[in-house]
Amino acid sequence: MKKADTWGYKMTIAMLQKQNKDLRIRLSNLTVKHEISEALLQERINVLLGEHKKKDDLIKMLQQSLVSQDKKINELEESASEKDKKIKRLTDEIEALRDQRDKLKTMFKKDSSNSSKPPSTDGFRKAKAASTRQKSGKKLGGQFGHPGHTAQFFQEPTEIIEKKPEPICSCGGSVNCSDDYIPKQVVDIKVVMDVKEERVFSGRCERCGKIHQGKFSEEFVNPVQYGSNAKTLAAILNSYGNVPINKTADILKGISNGALNISEGTIVNFQKSLAEKIQQPLEIIKQQLIQCKVLGADETGCRVNGDLNWMQIYSNSQYTLFGVNKKRGDFYVDGMDILDLFSGILVHDHFKSFYGYKLITHAECNAHILRYLLAVIEVMKHPWAIDMAEFFREANKLKKQYLFLEKSYIDENELNALSNRYDEILKAGETQYKAAIENKKNISYYNDERLLLKRLGEYKEEHLRFLTNFDVPFDNNGSERGARFLKGKLKVAGCFRSKEGAENYAKIASLISTLRKQGTNVYLTINNIFNGILPTFDSNSSSNTG
Repeated sequence: MKKADTWGYKMTIAMLQKQNKDLRIRLSNLTVKHEISEALLQERINVLLGEHKKKDDLIKMLQQSLVSQDKKINELEESASEKDKKIKRLTDEIEALRDQRDKLKTMFKKDSSNSSKPPSTDGFRKAKAASTRQKSGKKLGGQFGHPGHTAQFFQEPTEIIEKKPEPICSCGGSVNCSDDYIPKQVVDIKVVMDVKEERVFSGRCERCGKIHQGKFSEEFVNPVQYGSNAKTLAAILNSYGNVPINKTADILKGISNGALNISEGTIVNFQKSLAEKIQQPLEIIKQQLIQCKVLGADETGCRVNGDLNWMQIYSNSQYTLFGVNKKRGDFYVDGMDILDLFSGILVHDHFKSFYGYKLITHAECNAHILRYLLAVIEVMKHPWAIDMAEFFREANKLKKQYLFLEKSYIDENELNALSNRYDEILKAGETQYKAAIENKKNISYYNDERLLLKRLGEYKEEHLRFLTNFDVPFDNNGSERGARFLKGKLKVAGCFRSKEGAENYAKIASLISTLRKQGTNVYLTINNIFNGILPTFDSNSSSNTG
């Protein structure tokens, strides 16, 4: 081998050895570094393992917390659901209470001026002066051209007192009195006791010895009895003037200066006797009402011996008939239902029992409707009620104008226009009512308005019959006046003590009301009845219910 090659070989070996040494040093350094890194990594792993364990504990704690929170959430949801139900229940109760409050406010606002409630229910809270009538624009008091009612001179005075001047003047001269005079009269009533005594004697025939006995007149029955004037005055005071029986006895005793000491039972017997004597006139009244074209009917409650009874009133412009029954809707007078025999037009206040008589044509009282409309105007404040009230007033005024012109019917085109206007107002009323109850659960506050709309719609023909038939009046005030006649009695007496007393009053009230309608003197007629002279009536009974 050459020397150069040997040197090169040695250099290569040395270089490789050096490289090997360097590599060993580097390997040693890397090993140390690895060991250090591994130690740090293990330390880091240990730290991470510790942290991981803490996180597991935290996760476990959080999971437990979540479970607890879920439980609380469920409890809160259940509580919220209960509260929602409670809120809904309370809301419903509040709405119901508001509805009840509104109903009570409505009831409080109603009185005899805007409902069918009688004036006796107004109590200390006087009904408003508002009326269904409209102002005429005339001044108060008597109108221009109205005939006066000055007391007229009586042509035959019972006593004349002449008041002449002094015969001698202050100057000493004589005063010559003329025949001219200025009269003035004082009119008064004097109560004079009139005791008539009949003395009956007996005698014996001189020839045969037969005893002859005088006879008392028909009116002399008992040793002492009362005459027709006393009976008439007692009957008038009690049945017409509504003076209680005990006060009637006191009045008779007072005006007779204590001579007439009549017992209460005797006055009751006067009434009973009068009721028995007028059976024939009452039958005439009954037949006249059955045969008339238009009959008004009404009823009102009355107490008889503590029990509620009903007094029915039938009337037209000439006649009135009262009847008392235990049940409402029983229209019997002396055991006969006069509506079974009546075939004309019956005017009433929408009492449903009347509609059970199918052969009768019906007409509704519109005075009641005006009062109900006034309640809707004041309480609900819905415009349709104002329009409907105005419609009824204008229609009634139009009919009066036709009657003034002596016409017996309304032009067909005008009648159709009135009917269409009626329908339009009702349609507007339905719209306003639906708008008022929209989204409301409790609507009983609007119940009266709903029923009024329903009634006006279903019974349109009956409410407008006063336009289609001029014999039919606008209202049923004639029969209602009869009911007020009874209420005046009940305000004083409170009730009737017996069924017989109520029936006797009904008979006497029928007679008195009829006599007043026919312009007959009530006192003289009753006096004549006690003397056996029955009254006669004008058979030309008007069809108007009057």
